[in-house]
Amino acid sequence: MTGSGDHAGLFAFLFGVIILVFCGIGLSLVAEKKLSLGSSKVSIEESIEKDRQEFDKLTKQKKAARRRLDEQSPSATGQDDLIDGLQNESEINLGRLSVLRSNLSTLEHELEKLSGFREQHDEKYRKQVRGAAVGTKLPELSLPRGKTYHEVVIRGFDPSGLKIQHRLGTARIPYRDLPESWKTRLHWSPDEHLATRPRVATPKEGPPATASSDPKEETLSREPEPLSDIRRDDEPSSDIDAIRLRVIRAQSVYRQATSQAAEAHRNANSSQNRSVPGSLETWGERATRLDQWVRRIRKELNQAEEELRSVRPGDPLLKRTR
Repeated sequence: MTGSGDHAGLFAFLFGVIILVFCGIGLSLVAEKKLSLGSSKVSIEESIEKDRQEFDKLTKQKKAARRRLDEQSPSATGQDDLIDGLQNESEINLGRLSVLRSNLSTLEHELEKLSGFREQHDEKYRKQVRGAAVGTKLPELSLPRGKTYHEVVIRGFDPSGLKIQHRLGTARIPYRDLPESWKTRLHWSPDEHLATRPRVATPKEGPPATASSDPKEETLSREPEPLSDIRRDDEPSSDIDAIRLRVIRAQSVYRQATSQAAEAHRNANSSQNRSVPGSLETWGERATRLDQWVRRIRKELNQAEEELRSVRPGDPLLKRTR
């Protein structure tokens, strides 16, 4: 009995020890779990605090951005209004420009018509003024180049100049050689077309051909032009060349004049009182008048030669037999 009781006590003791061990293990596990849970809680709390701080930071940034946007919004709205206004004004100006272009085209067309009317009026008025001047008598007419005509009567006009009758015969004066007062009176313009002057005959060519049945008599009925009336638009630019050209022309006119005067004297000697064909003057009167022309042209020839001699004494033109 006693042995059975000891064994039962030992078993109870061992069972108690086992229970205590299991309880210790359970308690250690609970303590470890609690400790782990506490550490996790701290970590979670730290993470939550960090997230909260980040959230607060982002919230502040959002508020600052909103504040800046609110501050800039009125300015942007004003710029939009300004842009809209400029676009509207641009459209209005484009419309005005289109209207102005249309008006300009109309005005240019009207201007062309008025210019045509002006030119027609000017031409008509010019013809009237020049027509009214025909028959005007002048005691004398002095040209800017030094030429003077006496007892002048205006006989007409042509594209090359003014046609006059004077004490010693007839002449044609280019418009550009007229005094300024006469250019204004006759409404002459530098742009006005000038016809080519008749060519002066050279010794090889002889006198100009005419429709007369007697070429000699018709040639004598034409007077040699004075040297101042035969200047052309194609004068050389060189001073010496221009002087030589004037000498050549003067010599040519002088030879023509002396030939015509000699012919007039021959006819006057054979028939003193016979009239020149196609003229009311007699051969004697014609010879006298041509002698005056010869003396005058000779004087102008001498002046031209003296001018050439002053710049080129040995020029071959000065050695020609006059």
